[in-house]
Amino acid sequence: MEAEAFYRRAMKSTNSDAYAGAALALGTLLGRQGRTEEALVAFRQTVASGHQHAEPAAALSLAILLHERGQLDEARAAYRQALKSRPSPEAVEIAAEGLKRLERGEPLT
Repeated sequence: MEAEAFYRRAMKSTNSDAYAGAALALGTLLGRQGRTEEALVAFRQTVASGHQHAEPAAALSLAILLHERGQLDEARAAYRQALKSRPSPEAVEIAAEGLKRLERGEPLT
């Protein structure tokens, strides 16, 4: 719970780096705790921030969660956003594979 409180405090920062990093970390933490709805909110906030370093990871995380939940149209859009936001080569591979599986109607696992 300490980490969650820390991230939420950091999200109140006017510094865009601190905000985006904290929102991404919060989404990851919440997702690991099974708090999917809250994780989706945090990832959406990170994507909306447009932060060049945090946006690709947040868009990919958002896409994966949405895909797992069966929210396919939203997942498709998030995968495409992840690919457009200049992610790392590994993230490109993951996003492209997720999008292919979604288009073929396959689950992620």
